[in-house]
Amino acid sequence: MRIKLSTLIDEFSTQSEMIHSYLDKETGEIYFISEDDRFALEHEEFEPPEWQKKHLERIKPLLDDPDPKRYICLPSEFDFHEYSVMEKFIASLSSTKVRESLWNAIKGRGAFRRFKDGINRFGITDQWYRYRDRAIEQFIIEWCEIEDIPYVDDTAT
Repeated sequence: MRIKLSTLIDEFSTQSEMIHSYLDKETGEIYFISEDDRFALEHEEFEPPEWQKKHLERIKPLLDDPDPKRYICLPSEFDFHEYSVMEKFIASLSSTKVRESLWNAIKGRGAFRRFKDGINRFGITDQWYRYRDRAIEQFIIEWCEIEDIPYVDDTAT
């Protein structure tokens, strides 16, 4: 079983404090588990809507007795250190003026907002998102290698 790299990248993007995704290493299936799902399964008196019932049936075995060798939680934004990616991006820029401005922007509180304002002001927003996308792709590849997850790199355009 090999999973598409693009699928893992997309799933990584959906992770949050409220939603976690698990990969079944045997089948390649990905299971989404939200806090609402956990609530519904923990409170039998709760009657979930029809659209949620099939989903709950599907994820219940995973929550009841997860096999850590089979199921693995996908990394989240908290595992990916975007601040260090911003630093590397800034260091890669050729313009001293832009580099210095962005270095100043990412110091202290509000760094992400000031960084985004800066890349917009300098017209390098698309350049940043391409750089960030490549960093996420590399992060997911490294995660797959560490976790011994076979993947197919279908991200080349």
